[in-house]
Amino acid sequence: GSTLTRLLIERATGFATGSNFHETTNHGLPGELQLIGEQQDPKDNETIVVKFHSLGQKKEKLDQTVGPVAACVYLIRDPKDTILSDFTRISQMHKFRTQYLLGPKTKKPNLVPTLFNFPIWTDTKKNLTSKLEIYKNSFEVCNQKIHVLQYEKLNTPESPEKLVEEISKLVNFISKNNKDNTDFKRKDLAVRLNCLIEDWVNSGSFQNLRVETQLESEKPDMNMWFSLSEKKDVNDRLREMQYFFWENKIDFLIPNDYYFSVSR
Repeated sequence: GSTLTRLLIERATGFATGSNFHETTNHGLPGELQLIGEQQDPKDNETIVVKFHSLGQKKEKLDQTVGPVAACVYLIRDPKDTILSDFTRISQMHKFRTQYLLGPKTKKPNLVPTLFNFPIWTDTKKNLTSKLEIYKNSFEVCNQKIHVLQYEKLNTPESPEKLVEEISKLVNFISKNNKDNTDFKRKDLAVRLNCLIEDWVNSGSFQNLRVETQLESEKPDMNMWFSLSEKKDVNDRLREMQYFFWENKIDFLIPNDYYFSVSR
């Protein structure tokens, strides 16, 4: 989701985005890697936003890593899909496939039911569910300036108007909180957004990022692969997140689809 978001920001603003990681693939993101093959230092202020996962660390260490943070964008996705997506990624890793005698990785990941019986599935659920609390620790680091972006609203090829609406809100937030790059002109933004729609609908520029590794009809029933206690844990953490948003006047309502249906 973060790569897709960065591409959309770059198309809409004309500015490069960066990352705090040395990615092996950059999908054509110019701020990702320098021409000599070394990582672009986020502190160089040559990018408009920087991808970062561990905002829960202390502000002093974060300043040393990525420089002072003006504001943050939280990219949120249905936890069930997030966990499944990461498990799909892990299932293709050489170490995992060797350990469980799965053979070389396939061109298209195929999550057969037996994969969910491996301990790595339980570990993936536990690891990503615990990360639902990072938002609390990062609030002060973000100067209490948060914009929540819902992944599902970006991944809607049938509704480019909704995509443009979300990206417009995001770009306005970035512009308002970015002192180094203030050259956002509404006229230019309108033109860029029209071009973005053309790219999105007609040229297929985003196809490899929009399409999940599996079709919806092939997705496993996630209710089968979470225990009752795990479902309740995810729901409790989502409710805590929603209360946090309300208390801090952050305008975002967590979709009902994110919660597990749990019988009382």
